[in-house]
Amino acid sequence: MAYCTNSDVQAEFKKLNFDSSGITSAEVDEFISQEDAYIDGVISQKYDVPVTGTESLKILKTISIHLVAYRVKAILAVKTGIEATDQGGENSLKAMADAKLTQIVEGKLRLRDADLANSYDGVKSFAVSNDIDHIFDRGVDQW
Repeated sequence: MAYCTNSDVQAEFKKLNFDSSGITSAEVDEFISQEDAYIDGVISQKYDVPVTGTESLKILKTISIHLVAYRVKAILAVKTGIEATDQGGENSLKAMADAKLTQIVEGKLRLRDADLANSYDGVKSFAVSNDIDHIFDRGVDQW
């Protein structure tokens, strides 16, 4: 399941037709597939994938669009000869996407309507399920 569509990515490029710019729609579809697999690989540390919750999909759609747009802009920079820095902001697209993925894995950005991944090789408890830090003090009775 794709988190964004070809037309979502196309909307990031005003007045640019992919097929006439040297990038085909099929290539963009493949970029979407690859980046969505990357997103799933990262967030599967925390959530069951693919994510299907409506609110969570909005967040993942934005991340997917940013990652694909970053790749398209890099290709356009090579094909047009315009330096990537002159095109403005493509590095920030990737940085924003990566920052959001990191926040998701660290629990700072919750996908509220996504199912948490089951941990089969660890302890399952209220504390683990709710991201409560495990702190053990030396020399103090804690039980």
